[in-house]
Amino acid sequence: MLALSGCNCFAALGFMSPASRGMLMTGFWLPKNVWYAAVDKAISAIYELHPAPEVVAVNMVKRSSCSAFGHVAGDDLQLDTDDIIVDIPATVSMRKLSRYLYVVSHVAVQQLLYIESCLKRILTAKIIDRKLRG
Repeated sequence: MLALSGCNCFAALGFMSPASRGMLMTGFWLPKNVWYAAVDKAISAIYELHPAPEVVAVNMVKRSSCSAFGHVAGDDLQLDTDDIIVDIPATVSMRKLSRYLYVVSHVAVQQLLYIESCLKRILTAKIIDRKLRG
């Protein structure tokens, strides 16, 4: 499981081919219980290791969305989402929807923790700066 989490991290960080990344992101070859654990560890590792985890997280959510709801017209997984037209199917696989919602919710929680840690670093830097000046 640790190896799989590492592979997911490498995929998200850009060390693997796009085809390999897509296969790891959808992960339908993994058993249900392993997939959730692997995604949990991979997203946590991305927020710990990547210098700009929010950029990687946006692409993860977009890939997960494409996996759950199908292809997005004009999709190159760009950060600019104004021109994207989504054709959401009438029915969605419960497994795909569950995985999509898990990725979105885990990224949301990690993003809140990341923002909180950034705020703490800024406040700590301000306190140190005040002590040095005053």
